[in-house]
Amino acid sequence: MKVSELKADMDAAFRQVDERFKRVDERFEQVDERFEQVDRRLEAVDTRLEAMDRRITDEGTATRRHFDVVAEDLKSQFKAVADASAQSERRLASITSESVTLLSALSDHELRLRVLEGTRGRSR
Repeated sequence: MKVSELKADMDAAFRQVDERFKRVDERFEQVDERFEQVDRRLEAVDTRLEAMDRRITDEGTATRRHFDVVAEDLKSQFKAVADASAQSERRLASITSESVTLLSALSDHELRLRVLEGTRGRSR
């Protein structure tokens, strides 16, 4: 084999290698494009997740604020009920005391009436 034939064979082999490298490069370009698409999608997902996180945080804050207002309202209502109950108990104690006094006075009155009626019955 002559040098020129060897050179021609080598040139043909290098052309084949160059062709393969060219196809590999094209595939890498396709892979790179796919990675860029994936990167864009991931950026969009990150943006959506950040927005979702903000919404959850904001909603949690609003819910906590609402709960605090409701809790304070319930506390004031419970206090009002407790105060009314205590006032009712004091009034009931007062009425009970007045009833005892009235019953005692009526009992004394009944005793006086009997004494007076007994005195009248004897004087007739």
